[in-house]
Formats: sequence, C-alpha cells, structure tokens
Amino acid sequence: MSYRCPLKCSHCCFSSDMSHVDVLPQDIMLAAIDDAAVAHQMTRINLVGGDPFLQPELIRAAATRAKSLGLSASATTSAYWATSQAKAERILSPLVDAGLERIIISFDDMHAEFLDGRNIVHAYRAARSLGLDVLIAVVTAPDSTIDRQRIFDLLGVEPHEDPRLSVYETAINSTGRAVNDVSAPDLEARRHSSRVYRGPCPSVLRHFSVAPSGSVLPCCGVLPFHDAMSVGDLNETSMSAAISRAYRDPVWKWIAFEGPVALLCEITAETDRPFKADDFDGICSACDQLFSSPELLRLLDRHLPRKLPALALLEHVFEAVGAFHSVPPASSDVSVGV
Repeated sequence: MSYRCPLKCSHCCFSSDMSHVDVLPQDIMLAAIDDAAVAHQMTRINLVGGDPFLQPELIRAAATRAKSLGLSASATTSAYWATSQAKAERILSPLVDAGLERIIISFDDMHAEFLDGRNIVHAYRAARSLGLDVLIAVVTAPDSTIDRQRIFDLLGVEPHEDPRLSVYETAINSTGRAVNDVSAPDLEARRHSSRVYRGPCPSVLRHFSVAPSGSVLPCCGVLPFHDAMSVGDLNETSMSAAISRAYRDPVWKWIAFEGPVALLCEITAETDRPFKADDFDGICSACDQLFSSPELLRLLDRHLPRKLPALALLEHVFEAVGAFHSVPPASSDVSVGV
C-alpha cells in the first residue's frame, strides 16, 4: 500500500522509511480486489508495505471488501505497534472484525536493530487470542543469529505445537538497501550460501502485486520497482487486463519455467561478459539486474524469438503435471501494494 515504514532495515528491498509519502488510493485498491476476485478467482489478498499498519483504515477497507467476496485477507508487518499485548489486541480487534484472517510478522537480525523481540511476542499472542493465523518471516544472511528455532524460543512455543503458527526462513536477497549498503565480502558470502535459490520463479504468474503508484507486477514484487516489469497501470486499465497481458508475455513464462538466472546466463552466453549462475544470490537479484538494464533487455528481445518453441513445449509440460495454467489458476493470490 505504501513504502512508508517507521523502520529502516538494512536488507529492505524497497529501501522503506518514513520519507516515502505515496499511498495506494483506496478506490484503486478496492477496484483491483473486485476485478481480480471476479475475473480470475483469486483466493487471497495480502496487504504489504513499508508497513500497512500505518494506514489501518485501508486495511479495514480491504479486509471488508475481501470478506464480502469470499477472499482471505492478510497483512504483513514488523509489529512495531505491539508494545504490549493489550495494545496489540486493541489494534488488531477492529481489523479482525472487518475480515482480516492472518498476519505475517517480519523479524530477523535486521529488524532486531530497531525492535525488541517482545513486540513479536505481544503481536503473536494478541493475534492468536483473536483467532488470527500467524506467519513469522525470518530473513537470514550468512552471519545471522536469528533463525526459525530462535523465533520458537522467543515465543516459548515448540515447533508444531500451534498448528496456526508458521515460521519460515528465506535467504537475504540483494536488492534495494540490501545491495546498496553491503560490503563486497558480504555479497560474496551470500552468493555462496547453501540457502541460495536460482531456479524457476514460484511467484511469477501465480501472484500479482500492485505498487503504490497503481502499477501491476506479475509476481510477489519483492524488489525495487522497475517500469519494465509493469504489466499495467490501474490508473488507466483494469486488474483483469493487466493479468491477461502478463499471461500473454513469453518473458514471464521464461522466468516462471526456468527462472531469471537461467535466462540471463542464456542470453549473455555469446557475449564478452557472460553471466554464471553463482553471480547471483537469488532470483530476485537476477530480475533486478535484468529489468534495470536497457542493454540486457535489448539482448533479451533479440533472443526471445528463438526461445519461443522451447517455451511452448515447457508450457505443455508444466500444465500436464499441474504446475502451471495458461489462464490464472483458482489458487492464485493477489498482493495489493508492495
């Protein structure tokens, strides 16, 4: 909904802080939810930022609309507001009444520079007392001290003790502030981490994101926004038209089937500076390089025609095993705002 955030974490892909002022307009947000739910049978919306809890009225409006359409609604937050369990319950209660079903709490070494771990405990206990599902997302770097087990220890809960609590780890992704404010040795360590993922993107054409400007991205969107990634602007077109445009674009299928790392290695193989897989510490950093470089995009355009037969074959294979649909599947999500 906005890139505005009271924290300034060193790994933030959007370089969020309180200097950002743009907020996704409520009418555009609600129209996107309406259109996606009716036209493409989306099942979930997730409100993200920055921190969407800076705009609780927008969370209420989105959750209410989602509930009326039979959609699940969740919101991602640092829980900066959960300075006590009682306060957390006061903040969450009207959102639950509106239709919010889940919160995703981000906490790791980078968040811990700004937040006390007790905020996470307060938010978790308040959410569970109100019947919310809770996911806790932990970003790990090679030198991280906070991991999945540390979160369970912090909460005083054993893994699998609470079936409505999930804690998951993701490797740090070198985009945004995470690449601008990092040393060369740290970047090198990330590239050689055992956690690095360089395969097909599990998000492209399966999740859709709306940026605060109204631009639509055909993925979870956790990298700085680039105009070349946009498949539509909701100030000018509908969510349905943007989704349909994305499904017609073979570039997104290439990323969905083989991933941006494989794409970049293939299109640069015959150049003076070919990429290797271990040049990247993740798929989002690969997309960040691709869509921010006019030179790489021109190279992609030249290679795309020769790739089309292989993509058509891959599409048939992925459809045959139920891993992809040529039209948006009923199980897709839409993330409103990144």
